Amino acid sequence: MTETGGLTPALRSEFVSAIFGDGGLVTCTDEPLFESAIDRIRAGLLSQVPNSLHTYFESCIVHFLKDNVTAGCHGWTNNACESLNHILKQCVQWQPNKLPDLIQNLQKVVDAQLVTDDVNCAYRWSKGDESRLNMLNEQAKNLQMPNKWTWAAKEGTDQFVYNHKRMQFLVKHEMETVIKHCSKCKCTDILVGMDQVGSEYCHDCVLESSCRSE
Repeated sequence: MTETGGLTPALRSEFVSAIFGDGGLVTCTDEPLFESAIDRIRAGLLSQVPNSLHTYFESCIVHFLKDNVTAGCHGWTNNACESLNHILKQCVQWQPNKLPDLIQNLQKVVDAQLVTDDVNCAYRWSKGDESRLNMLNEQAKNLQMPNKWTWAAKEGTDQFVYNHKRMQFLVKHEMETVIKHCSKCKCTDILVGMDQVGSEYCHDCVLESSCRSE
């Protein structure tokens, strides 16, 4: 999707915005709104894009996004899938694996997820984790603090007093953490901050509920 491929940067930006931007397809909360937005794109932008992108839009994007709207979850993204995909790539160090090795690595990832969901699981560091953390701690000691940095205010100044009180509030309220056993999805989640710790359910269930209620 470059200018030489028939799609200029300006048109590319407009096309992406029509799908993912404010008022785009992903924000449509029901089928009539979705169909209206599709009609606008078809009447305008689609006539300006390459045929390959036109075909992909009609055969894939429209159907996937409409399924989300029909399911009542128009704001869904595949962020969680991409996150797990990154975890899998880290596990294999971005290298091809023979099938038995891949299965073993996948099992390790699954086991780690199950352990994370257990509130009674032991807090464990590997020797590699410990070594990296020690190295980072040593490197951090050599960092030079900027003279004009707000959080480096000298003791006795008004800025120093503000920084101290702000940090106290942060630690006491904004970093408050609870482990929640969600009665809805039966998983265990860590809730952080004033907008989460009082929730009856886990963060994912709250997001899903909010998505369906919009």
